Amino acid sequence: MADLREANHEDFQIVKEITQTTIKSVYPKYYPEGTVRFFSEHHSDDRIMDDILARKVYLLDVEGVPVGTVTVSDNEINRLFVLPEYQHNGYGRQLMDFAEQIICKVSDRIVLDASLPAKKLYLNRGYVATEYNMIETDNGDFLCFDVMEKKRELRLFSEDINDYLKCDPIVNFDNTEVSELADRIYSESETETDFIRKAYEYVRDKIFHSADISADSVSCSASEVLSAGHGICFAKSHLLAAILRSKSIPTGFCYQKLILDDETTPVLIYHGLNGVFLREYGKWIRLDARGNKPGVNAQFSIDSERLAFPIRPEKGEADSFVIYADPDIEVVRALQSNDSRVALWNNLPMKLEYEMCL
Repeated sequence: MADLREANHEDFQIVKEITQTTIKSVYPKYYPEGTVRFFSEHHSDDRIMDDILARKVYLLDVEGVPVGTVTVSDNEINRLFVLPEYQHNGYGRQLMDFAEQIICKVSDRIVLDASLPAKKLYLNRGYVATEYNMIETDNGDFLCFDVMEKKRELRLFSEDINDYLKCDPIVNFDNTEVSELADRIYSESETETDFIRKAYEYVRDKIFHSADISADSVSCSASEVLSAGHGICFAKSHLLAAILRSKSIPTGFCYQKLILDDETTPVLIYHGLNGVFLREYGKWIRLDARGNKPGVNAQFSIDSERLAFPIRPEKGEADSFVIYADPDIEVVRALQSNDSRVALWNNLPMKLEYEMCL
C-alpha cells in the first residue's frame, strides 16, 4: 500500500538519499558527467532542508518504505524522484497526481522544469514546453532543459454536445413541474448566464441537502428531488442539470473523492456536482449545488471556482476535471436501490462505473 505524507526535519536524510541516489543512477544515461554533478549540487542539503522546513516536501511510502519524493512550491513542481528499483510501478504518476492536486487548489497553471528522463512523462500528461534553457556546467558540458506548463482545464467525456442536452429518466426535464420551474426562473432572468446563476442558487438554497435536515427518504431523478424538496449531492446535481438542459444549456456531471466525515466516518466516498457551459464566455465551469452550511460556502463563480469542499490530497482526496454527459451508473444504482438515507449512507458508491472504464 502506498501512502503520501508531508516530510519533516527528521526525514531530511531520506529525502536526500532518494534524490541523490536517483540522480547518480539514472542521469548518467542522459547527461554528461559535468551536468550530472550540477544536478547533484543543485539539490544541496541546504535547499532540501529549507524546503522541508517550509512544508513543501512530500514522501511516498510503500508498505512503510519511503520510495519517492516531490516538492511543491506555489504553482511549481520540483525535485520529483523515485528510487530506481521502484520505478515503473506508477509511483511517479502518483506523486504527480498528488502535486497537481495541491497546486490546482491555488492556481490554474502548473509549472515545472523537465529533465530528459522525465520529459516523456510530462508530455503524456498534457504539459507543453514554453521555454528552452541551456546552462554551461563543468568540463564545458551543457545542461539543456525545457520549462513546461499545464493549464488546468475541464475536459468533456463525450465529444457530442447533444449528449449534454438530452432528456432521460434521471434528467427528466419533460416532467411538468420541472419544466414549469425552469420557465419561471428563466422568465425572471435577464441573460442566459443570469438564468444559470439563478437556477444554481435555487437548487443550492431552496432544495435542501437531505442530511442537513435529517430527511431519510432518497430521491434520484430531477422530478423526485423537486417533489421531495431535498436530495443528497448527486440527486441535486440531477435537478440542476434538468433545469438548465430544459433551456438548451449544455450541462453535465462531475465527481470528487472526499472523506465522508473526518471524525465519525473517515472513509473515501464520491461527491457529485455539475459542469455547465457558459455561452457568453465560451467556457465550461463547475458548480456545486450541495447546499451551504457552516463550513461550506459554495458560490456561482465564473473566473475562479468556489466549490463546497477543498480537496485534501494528503488524506487521499482527489478531484476530477472530467465532465460526464450522464450520471454515473453506480451513483444511480445506489440512489435507486436504497430505501432510506441511513441505508444509503452505508452503501455509498466507493467506485464509479466511469472510473472502471477509464
